[in-house]
Amino acid sequence: MKSKIKANYKILLIALGIILAIVLGIISNYNRKNATVYYKTYTKENGWTHYSKNGKTNGKDNDIKAIQFDVKYQNSGFVVSKILVNGVWSENVFSDEVNGNKEKNITAIKLALTDNLYHKNNICYRVHNSKNKWLGWACNGQEAGTIDTAIDKIEVKILSKDKKYTEELKDYDSKIKSYIENIEE
Repeated sequence: MKSKIKANYKILLIALGIILAIVLGIISNYNRKNATVYYKTYTKENGWTHYSKNGKTNGKDNDIKAIQFDVKYQNSGFVVSKILVNGVWSENVFSDEVNGNKEKNITAIKLALTDNLYHKNNICYRVHNSKNKWLGWACNGQEAGTIDTAIDKIEVKILSKDKKYTEELKDYDSKIKSYIENIEE
């Protein structure tokens, strides 16, 4: 009788382990596909904007002086940003921290992801400036912007690495198309 109870107990534990693995896999898959990036900008004329998310344009026609990113993702990971001001790149700034001093114009940005967020997703972004209009998409730490013209708008997207997404980056240039195709090979 005791051996039958032990056998049933072992079967129950194995079944619970399998169910737990399935549930965790579903949650992990759900989280991976639902990472959301939020971003807001600061200008001298308008102060802070409201947060935009997932590819929506943020900024007006005024030079951006500071920028802040946040990411919602239940697994670990942050957005890391660098900005170019007066030809000098800033140190890494992580999610929820302000990047920029609210005094000088930002002319370019680089964004990257960390931890599980990085392993499962790409971060792609583009900027707009008064001289060049919308510049091409950049991804995963590439430079978006110029050395001498302030940016006034930004768009940012987090896209799953297990998906072909060149069609999601409207107005992408041939350089970024080639870069994305190389990642997917």
